[in-house]
Amino acid sequence: MTPKPHPTDTPTPQGDFVSIAPAVAERLLDEPSSRSARELRWGRKGSFRLKLDTGTWSDFETGEDGGVLALVMREERLDKAGALAWLETQGFLSSLPNRRESGRIGAYGHVSGKAVAAQSPYSPAIKGSTT
Repeated sequence: MTPKPHPTDTPTPQGDFVSIAPAVAERLLDEPSSRSARELRWGRKGSFRLKLDTGTWSDFETGEDGGVLALVMREERLDKAGALAWLETQGFLSSLPNRRESGRIGAYGHVSGKAVAAQSPYSPAIKGSTT
């Protein structure tokens, strides 16, 4: 029996965003407070988690969660188009195959039902740096 491919092994919208999720999160949130083979965590108690196998995050303090686009939207206070533009200008989208031709970009932008516009307690602006 042939093993099922891992989600990041196939060129799907989810796989494309999964591959850039750790770098995007570190650019937005700085260095994680802990790392494991399965996840990155931020905060004194690790209450913000990025799952490496899915590229999704959860903020256990606010109840928010989402994918790469939702994280950029929340941390940079952008709408979806602005988040895509931010990813492009930061160089994250140049590595994604066929992003314009297939319309993949809009296919994986999980945003939870909760508002993502509020400033995160993990954002650089609150931690004292200027952006």
